[in-house]
This record gives sequence, structure tokens and C-alpha cells, in this order.
Amino acid sequence: MPSLPLFEALVTTADGPHHVRAPGGYETWRFAAHDPATKTWLSVSFFQGYPSRRYLRRYFRFRNRPTRFAPPLPAEYSAVQISVYAGERFVTSTLHLRTADFVAKAGILPGPHQFDRRSDRTIHLIAPGIDLMFHPRYSRDPLEMTLGSGRASHRWRLTDGLCDVSGGIEIGKIKVGFDGRGFHDQLFGSEPILRDLLQGQLFLKDKVLGFYTQGVTHIATFGNESALIETEPAVGASWFPTRWGVFYPRVIRLSNGAVLDRPRLLHSTWCGARVMYLGNCSGEHGLAFCEIIAPRRKAWPLL
Repeated sequence: MPSLPLFEALVTTADGPHHVRAPGGYETWRFAAHDPATKTWLSVSFFQGYPSRRYLRRYFRFRNRPTRFAPPLPAEYSAVQISVYAGERFVTSTLHLRTADFVAKAGILPGPHQFDRRSDRTIHLIAPGIDLMFHPRYSRDPLEMTLGSGRASHRWRLTDGLCDVSGGIEIGKIKVGFDGRGFHDQLFGSEPILRDLLQGQLFLKDKVLGFYTQGVTHIATFGNESALIETEPAVGASWFPTRWGVFYPRVIRLSNGAVLDRPRLLHSTWCGARVMYLGNCSGEHGLAFCEIIAPRRKAWPLL
């Protein structure tokens, strides 16, 4: 009996969708940028399979009783998540989209939330109050790695590790011109991310480090004309609790010599936190912006 693939593994375009069909699966296109002059940080993520409480609860009901409940599909849970930190203000929002409004075709989404990769590889990112251009420092084929282990397949696709970013942001009381550095990647998987994870980026003058910790730590270092991927044991550190009981590291030490310390909690909820760190890599200082996610809390009491 023929089976339907859980996703398309081979994608020829830089931001092309993998058309994840697995119940509980997901695909995320992520953009992060930092402007040291205005002390502004931005994160915009486009989701198919946004890990909302309803999506995860439907997934576990289906997994426990597959003949009784219909499978929840990623295309049913589309969303855009925006976070901005500027002028000592932190703003975050999640906008849930109708499936008809989210058609990911070669990285282009219709409506007021979209990103469009042009022929020169420049990416135009548009969201309410956000208009930015991501200019990759150099052209190369995307890098891809498998995250974690087990029956589920989680993949990290690194499309544009280091970009020059320019444009403007106008959200509420935050009104700034933007001229900094950026990072762009994709995540996709055949079932939800269920283990707590830590992910983030360290922005330096001519370098950006992206890292993803879940059991082990994956580090991607991008310079002007180079890229390096490393894997090491999980981050070992003492942890601070938020008022919601979500923990974040006091210090993060990576094997490439980068040290992130002096954490500042920007935002926390009952299932995650955003934290800013001061970073030092081989004597060069910068800022790191990290996200801690505790997804299992969303599925309670089914777990």
C-alpha cells in the first residue's frame, strides 16, 4: 500500500516550503536582526504548524486515539510571531492566519505579512510596522542538519547566516530606522517539538553565531565568507527561574570560546522566555538574544 511522505526532503529553492503533511508537524521561516546603534532587536517567524495549545492538544488526542480523532495538520495552524526590543521596550505578538491567507511558495506569502526573495538573493521582509531588506553577505547553498534523535525528524536549514539589514520599524511607541546585521533560517519537523529547548543568536561586528540546544547543542558560525557548523554536549549551567517557573541559564559557554553572561529577562510566559545576554567571542563583544521554550506545558494535562 503506497504511503504519503511526511514532507518533501528535496527543495531546490532557498526558502522553498517542504510541505509538511505529518500530523503535529511544522515548518518555520525565521528572521532575526540587531542594530547596535539604536539598540534594537527584532525577530519575525512565519509558521505552518504553530505550536499553539489547541494544536498540541489535538495532536495528543489523535496520537492516543487515531481512529477516533481527525489528524491535525500544519496547514491548519498558520501564524506570524513578531518580537521587537527597542528603547527599553519589548513588544511581542502572535497573529493567527487563515489557511487561505498562508500560501508558502518559494518563500512568498500574500497579505500584510510576507517575505520575498529577489533574484539578487535580497529578501524583503514586510509585517505591520516593519519594512526591512535582508542583504546576504555572500551567496552559497543552504546548509542543513538533523536535530535530536528518535523517530521524529527535526531539521535545521541555514539559508542566510549573515546579512546586512536596513529599513525601518514603527510599532506603537517604537519608531526607529534600522541599519544592522541579520540572520535567517528554517526549521521543520514531522512532529511537534516536545522537549524544552534553548535557541538564539549572538551578533558580532562581522559574524553571527546561531545555536540550538535540545539534548545536544548545535552551533552555526557565519562570517563574511565562511560558515562552520559544530555539535557539542548540551549547555551546562546554573539556571534562574522566571516567575512562571521557566528556567534560563545564568551563563552559556560554547565550545568555540563564546561566553554569554549577565542575562536580562525581556519577557516571560508560562511556557517560555526571551532573554538578552552580553556575549564575548575571542575578545569581541556583542549581544545575544535567546528564547527558552517549554512546549510540554501547552499540552497539559494530556502529558
